[in-house]
Amino acid sequence: MGNKMSSSASSKTVDQLFNKLEKVCHGRPRSLADEIQQVRSWLTDRRDKRPSGYMNHPIYFSAYSAYHLPLHLPELYWILNQTAGRLDLKPPRTVLDLGCGPGTVSLSYLLWSQKNGWPAPEELNLVDFSKKALDGARELTNTLIDPAKTQLRTHKIHLHDKKAVRLKADWIFLGHVLNEWGNGPRA
Repeated sequence: MGNKMSSSASSKTVDQLFNKLEKVCHGRPRSLADEIQQVRSWLTDRRDKRPSGYMNHPIYFSAYSAYHLPLHLPELYWILNQTAGRLDLKPPRTVLDLGCGPGTVSLSYLLWSQKNGWPAPEELNLVDFSKKALDGARELTNTLIDPAKTQLRTHKIHLHDKKAVRLKADWIFLGHVLNEWGNGPRA
């Protein structure tokens, strides 16, 4: 499958990713504390107050990304560590990340696959309704892929339109997008 990434190479890769995250977010989480609290409330107790398209607003995209990306980045990595061998998973040639936001799940997968010596996917499709999220996800994902090996595509699609997504892939990620949909009449 390839050589496993060394610990020092892995640390350098993660450092590059988080340096890029700081640039994409125009600051560190501490500088975005009020905005982070606002976004967190829109995903919990003040869900009904969340404005449509908030991820397109630069400050709210930054707050969401600065808080949620580091918080949730380890999730898929951990799941794959626990299950890849037991389930005899094979490296996907194509990956589709629906509702990618800043690319958290794809980044987690790419870090895990690099660490475990898996080849990069030939094609990675990032799908979101927010152009700002897609731009950020592209910038962050480009820190972990070799464009000569992985074709990165972004697709601005509204996931409520069940006919809009016509993409196929070996692996499909759908992480945290259900939280955005919520419940009740809005969903």
